[in-house]
Amino acid sequence: MYFVDQVDAYNGAPDRFDWKLVGKKEIYIPYNSYKMGDKKLKYSDIIRQNTVNPDNMRYELHRVWVVEGTLKSGSTHQFGKRTFYFDEDSWHIVLEDSYDTRGGLWRVAVHGTEEIYDAQAPYYTYNLYHDLNSGAYAIWGLNNEISFTRKFGLKGKVNDFEPDALRRYGIK
Repeated sequence: MYFVDQVDAYNGAPDRFDWKLVGKKEIYIPYNSYKMGDKKLKYSDIIRQNTVNPDNMRYELHRVWVVEGTLKSGSTHQFGKRTFYFDEDSWHIVLEDSYDTRGGLWRVAVHGTEEIYDAQAPYYTYNLYHDLNSGAYAIWGLNNEISFTRKFGLKGKVNDFEPDALRRYGIK
């Protein structure tokens, strides 16, 4: 439903696309998405047949910067063009339009954010991906029914990321 470079909106190599700053505009974006992450909500309160329950989503009128990426000649990707909408306050990508290689709008994504006050940082509450051709969707990042708490500011050592250490962490 989504590609590896779409995790947390975008984490891919930028060299496959020609990037263009389209400009700034005001649009309604997912913002202060605390309700979607409310531990009182069950997944069945959120997930519906064709999309999530809109009663749990929140939008605000905000300034965004629009950035367009067009696939470079000789590069390969399932998307021929991508448009990202960056929230001017957090610089998070909050909306995404992805086009197939023929130019048709194929997938759209909504990336709800919230402020993590203890960490003094904005963070994604959820990432919602819709395939307009198939009607399918996927939502990533929900943790309503688990006791998991995000931790920020943890200190690590370089050897925590060596292959042997990662193997040990992977089997716990």
